Amino acid sequence: RKVGIDRVCYKLNAVVADKQGDYELLLLDVGDKRQRPYLKMLNPSIGTWHVEGCDPSCKTVIEALNWRNGCNEKPLLLT
Repeated sequence: RKVGIDRVCYKLNAVVADKQGDYELLLLDVGDKRQRPYLKMLNPSIGTWHVEGCDPSCKTVIEALNWRNGCNEKPLLLT
């Protein structure tokens, strides 16, 4: 919170791999020269952005959400 998501993404050379609504799948280098996927999302209950790590196999926002939610079904609506 003190640093801010935008600054973290800038410092880690974030690349947007996929975007859907208020979700972005970012590829970040956390210091080991590998691009790792992170899901950036807006928390609607408190209005702040946050980033969560995803399984390395995630290539899209939908795959990251499915991994995060523990299912393989496509969400009917991204909220």
